Amino acid sequence: MSALLRLLRDETGGPLVEYAMVLALLSMVAIVALGAIASSASGALTKTQTQLTSAAVNFPTMTTF
Repeated sequence: MSALLRLLRDETGGPLVEYAMVLALLSMVAIVALGAIASSASGALTKTQTQLTSAAVNFPTMTTF
């Protein structure tokens, strides 16, 4: 029983828990930021695709030589 009480009172792993919490918070921030970047990149690529398709449709062609 005294070993269990000693284990519950032991605070040597405290900094490790704090580091784990900071790491978890930074991971969540990185995931949100990457989601925002991915959304922005997707919009830019869609716009580029639309412009390229429009340019290809309106590209002058030579029908006679």
